[in-house]
Amino acid sequence: MKTIKLTTWLTSLAVAGFLAGVGALIATLPAGEAWAATQGPRHGPPSPPGAMQFRMLLRDLDLNEQQRDTIREMLDGQREAMMDVHQRLFEVRKSLHDAAIRGDDESILRGLADEVGKIEGEAALAQAKQLSGVIAILEPEQKSKLGELRAEAESRRDDRRQRFREER
Repeated sequence: MKTIKLTTWLTSLAVAGFLAGVGALIATLPAGEAWAATQGPRHGPPSPPGAMQFRMLLRDLDLNEQQRDTIREMLDGQREAMMDVHQRLFEVRKSLHDAAIRGDDESILRGLADEVGKIEGEAALAQAKQLSGVIAILEPEQKSKLGELRAEAESRRDDRRQRFREER
């Protein structure tokens, strides 16, 4: 039971970190145009999930100019590395999919699946570090407000999941 709670907490932390990094990045770009320009054709890696929601969360926290600048600098320093990780993840997932369709041996599939897990672990760690960096610059009131906003978002997510289960 405690392992499940810890795993859930760590997963939530990793997802929140990812959203923090991506959301803060998008919040610094004019109308998302620069972000879209970096994504290339729509057949490439998908845009990170939850970016818009986190941008809205950051806006609700009323960040001051210094906080925005700090977040922007932090993310600028990590942008290329994060894009490389997401590109590698996209490529390895595609390789795994292609190998499965070809009917490759389980050892090949397992090796590719292990590589996906390794890259996802790298991404989760980087995202958790980004989240820690963002939280470190928040004022106590903003941290409290972030907690409230996350609880509201989780409640809405749980409601959607429940409705989905009922519809099935």
